[in-house]
Amino acid sequence: MTKIGRGFLSFCAALAVLLLANGSFAGETDRAQWIKLGDGQMEAGKYADAVFSFTTALAKGEDTAEFRAKRGWAQYMQGSYKVALFDYDEAIKKAPANAAYYNERGLIHHALADYGLAIADFRQSLKLNKTDAVVWANRAESYIRSGDREKAGRDLDQALSLDPNFTSARLQKAWLLINEKQPEKALLELSAIESTTTPDISFLEARAHARLALADWKGASADADSAITIDQQYDWPYLIRTQARRWLGDYEGSLADADRLLVRNRSNMWAMIERAMTLQFLGRTDAALAEMDRAIQEKIDPEQGWRMRAFLNFNAGKMKAALDDARQSATLKPKSPYAVARLGWAFVENGEAAQGEAECGKALTLAETLDAYSCRATARLLLKKFKAARKDAERARDLDKSVGIGPFLIGRVDLAQGNPDKALAQFDQAAKLNMYNQAGLLMYRGDAEKARGNMELARTHYQTARKFDFGRYSQALDERLASLPAQ
Repeated sequence: MTKIGRGFLSFCAALAVLLLANGSFAGETDRAQWIKLGDGQMEAGKYADAVFSFTTALAKGEDTAEFRAKRGWAQYMQGSYKVALFDYDEAIKKAPANAAYYNERGLIHHALADYGLAIADFRQSLKLNKTDAVVWANRAESYIRSGDREKAGRDLDQALSLDPNFTSARLQKAWLLINEKQPEKALLELSAIESTTTPDISFLEARAHARLALADWKGASADADSAITIDQQYDWPYLIRTQARRWLGDYEGSLADADRLLVRNRSNMWAMIERAMTLQFLGRTDAALAEMDRAIQEKIDPEQGWRMRAFLNFNAGKMKAALDDARQSATLKPKSPYAVARLGWAFVENGEAAQGEAECGKALTLAETLDAYSCRATARLLLKKFKAARKDAERARDLDKSVGIGPFLIGRVDLAQGNPDKALAQFDQAAKLNMYNQAGLLMYRGDAEKARGNMELARTHYQTARKFDFGRYSQALDERLASLPAQ
């Protein structure tokens, strides 16, 4: 949330405090001295002291809207939101046409997570003054928190039309686009920021996430490096970099970053997950599973531990173990769309496509997620419900256009329907995006080339798929290679 400036007397704040202490405010009332002292304390970040000074000033004269707002803002800045709200209620009663007071009260409601009330206050502020870009940005943030991203986007566009150099609003817009799975557009907003100011930590964080979503591992890693150079206290650069380094083949560097985070906080679940993923890339699935076992045993996040354990076993081709783990996850959180979708995947890979379709359908009643649509598309493909499978795959693609699972599944449907050329076009698209399942993509690319009669190219794809496979496709790849004519 962008906090507004309030026009306090910033000049000579420390001198004002010193003069008051010496009784040197010639010609000023005692009340004015307390107000000036409070202003100086606000500038110095001494909010509790400022509250005392403004309270004293209020006791020494007329109860005005200005003094109420001053004290209310000091209370807001020190985190005393409910008492700050009382002062702003009084200020607005005394000055109902003051746009700034509605904006400031909106910030308090936002801090209290009363987003509907915050939006109402920002709306009233904008009725009184439509040209304040900060208020448009403030309301956008409340819309984001309340789940209305469309209205948030419109408010941010309005803020930027009023002030194209409003850096924090443009950064908000970039994050909104990242969360809406539009990283390319987010990078355009970030480029506009970079042309006008020196990148800081917040800028680097947004750009690193956008680049990571686009599988720009080198760019994401470079942004993480820059952030660490500026300040090593943040966790996110190491989380970004451990993923990027893994995909770049720097497994030891990836483990080192995850280990740094775990030294800081032994219960950092995301660091444990990243470490487990890298261990599996190194062929150490048992060690990867041990990471999740610790998360489960130490009750760091048991449901996610079981779910990630299911995923690791799934990748390793241990389908029965993956199903057992997924059942544990769904038992702990039966209303989690991610846990239920993982259970659906496990059924699909254990040859129970109809049960998998049902579970993933159940997950979709809880929330529309990429994982649930992908799971159901795969189940329906195996059940030869091609039209329904394509519809689910297209929905998966549209939910997140930065990852390759949607085009990959559309290509599989095309291939199953006897269209290898169309399938290869989809596989090409998937390969350009963030695609975790490289082994599966190469295997089905090999199937498409085989269908076109390109046996040696199919062989090359199958052999390359083996390098990316952790065990999930081992038997299928052996069978496909054996089916090709001898060289």
